[in-house]
Amino acid sequence: MSFEITTAFVEQYRANILLLSQQMETRLRKTVQEESVVGRTFYGERIGATAGADIEERHGDTPLVSTPHSRRRGSMVDWDWADLVDELDKQKMLIDPASTYVLNAIAAANRRIDKHIYDAMGGTAAAGQSGGTTINNYDDGECRLIDGDGTVVTAGSNHSASVSTALTIAKLLSCKQLLDEGDIDPVRQRHFVTNPYNITQLLNLTEVKSA
Repeated sequence: MSFEITTAFVEQYRANILLLSQQMETRLRKTVQEESVVGRTFYGERIGATAGADIEERHGDTPLVSTPHSRRRGSMVDWDWADLVDELDKQKMLIDPASTYVLNAIAAANRRIDKHIYDAMGGTAAAGQSGGTTINNYDDGECRLIDGDGTVVTAGSNHSASVSTALTIAKLLSCKQLLDEGDIDPVRQRHFVTNPYNITQLLNLTEVKSA
């Protein structure tokens, strides 16, 4: 073959675009209640548990049990995602990147949803009639929040005082005990949110490896 055949060599290009590995689906959206909201804020009405009273005398007065009401205010969060696909650029390409851009945008949206849910779990709640009372989203002195780097934050510390400690079986049992003591409705599915660091620490425990 001619020594000049190299002039006719061609380069091959893929007919599609590979989307790099990333978190595609939301992990926390199924753990929360979704509402259709029109407005800047919205309110959620809640009713707490009551207890009955034993009858201790015949024809006595029926006790009045006042049903506890509470309210939580939610605020809308605005965010967006955008990129450009120029028609002139598409004419110069063998492939159309638009569909892959859409998948990438959906994945980014799902991760953003998870971020806001995660932030709300460890944040404060707006309580009261107009949402002017700020309270913790957890029981002070009981629950523990684990940051993304594996740091355990004591409830009530507002993320200011923390110590590095790994996830253990004892902590998992404590979480279960708190839910059991609260008589959480068994119809509601329980969820545990953690991270790769703490999963690794848990898998390094002899009890877990033996199981």
